[in-house]
Amino acid sequence: MIISATVYLTNRLCFEEKTEEEVADILGHLMKEKEISPKQMEQAISSFKVNNKDLNLILGHLLTFIYPTPKGDFGWSRVGWGFAQWWGQGKKFIKDLDRPVDCLKV
Repeated sequence: MIISATVYLTNRLCFEEKTEEEVADILGHLMKEKEISPKQMEQAISSFKVNNKDLNLILGHLLTFIYPTPKGDFGWSRVGWGFAQWWGQGKKFIKDLDRPVDCLKV
């Protein structure tokens, strides 16, 4: 249910006038507020239909928004969320992209 709702929301946002960064910001907030787990996001990504948006950019921005940082910074401050967990999840997010390196250039 959560995965299909995330896919629906993302697909709708991509058909509207949202930029890749705005879509990623919304997805990042969902993760930070624990509305969707990193594992569920990983499953949802494979079903995204991003219209004329660049999925590499969306995921690159998403990885930036959930980068592990201390409280008050741009990323995600969460107990147990460090670089190793972020990198492991990031590799799973981008594994099926045709240009995964572009995702990491953001």
